[in-house]
Amino acid sequence: DTIYQFAKLQGDKDLSSNFDYQISLTGGVGMDILKDEKQNLTAEVGAGYRYSKERYDPRDDFNEAIGTAGLYYNYKFNERVSFNQDLSYEFGDKAQILRSRSSISASLTDTISGLVSYQIKDTQADVGNSRDSLLSVGLRYTH
Repeated sequence: DTIYQFAKLQGDKDLSSNFDYQISLTGGVGMDILKDEKQNLTAEVGAGYRYSKERYDPRDDFNEAIGTAGLYYNYKFNERVSFNQDLSYEFGDKAQILRSRSSISASLTDTISGLVSYQIKDTQADVGNSRDSLLSVGLRYTH
């Protein structure tokens, strides 16, 4: 098993939520729970600090201590096709945020791969709830 420490600085400017922006700084520990040639499952827990600025009047801002938890899963169907599922939860006194990202990537050549992903961000907050989703289709070039 691999155990590691992490630090993460994250900023969100979400035009569909009641927050103009949020900035968080967290740190914690992670551990590989399952790791072999076909799949990998990693878990993380952490704590930190979040600054939030409201979008609408009275445009208050607030600071809060937060906790984080995450699960990250990868499965390789073969050498060319893989699936990823990332789940994370950020919780504080004023807002809780659940993030989910599912993706499939396929190598088309040695340097070009295709990627399809679907992301959800669900915010439950004192100032208002919101849910965003994003479907992405793209090409990736590596050299």
